[in-house]
Amino acid sequence: MSGAGLFGSAVSEELNKKGFKVKIDFLNLSGKQLKDVESKFKRKVFEMDVRDVDRLTDEYAVIIERYGLKDLRKEDQPKTIKKIASKLKRNGLLVLVDMTCDKENKKIINDSHALKQKLGGQKEKLDDKCNIPAIQEWRKLLKNAGLRIVFETRFNVGVSMRAWFESGQIDEIGLTKMRKFFKSKPAKEKKSISMREHEEDIKMTLPIIVLAGERVLAGNSETITTTSTESR
Repeated sequence: MSGAGLFGSAVSEELNKKGFKVKIDFLNLSGKQLKDVESKFKRKVFEMDVRDVDRLTDEYAVIIERYGLKDLRKEDQPKTIKKIASKLKRNGLLVLVDMTCDKENKKIINDSHALKQKLGGQKEKLDDKCNIPAIQEWRKLLKNAGLRIVFETRFNVGVSMRAWFESGQIDEIGLTKMRKFFKSKPAKEKKSISMREHEEDIKMTLPIIVLAGERVLAGNSETITTTSTESR
């Protein structure tokens, strides 16, 4: 599981409650999150970059990727997804949950996320820019990795700069710079992410994509897609 932590722990706990006998491993770049998971659930953990997932020796029925691919360089995204797919058993599933964008909001979403990551100390991964795939690009990445898309949904999630600050993603200086960035954008770009100001905070709505891709034999790429849209 890429992007482990609170979500991965909750999945593991819920499955245990329902009586499923499953083996869940956790992969994360954050050693702190993995330490918490390892001590609580006694699971195998891997402190490593998702780009090195091909070093794992096991194969999995399901791999869940949460927000672990959007920050990679554009050229690393297809390579990494292919590596993840190679760790799936035949007919295994890659469940991808990550940010996405469309034509109207692509620029402001990528520019703002690149700035936030840079201010948070993740400049090395981004080369000072961000390449969050549009929905059709995510589909293509999975298909080119030999995965047949069997499920798709998209929803919108509300976020705020204050929440980024309180969670430690940016500091006080970063908060000021992010506020200046958003306020300087044209009205059309602000509208594309439903940006609104609330006291000293700036809130917005960002799109999230969920895709499930099944590992199949070469040549069998028929798509079965279930799509819905909801706001949160």
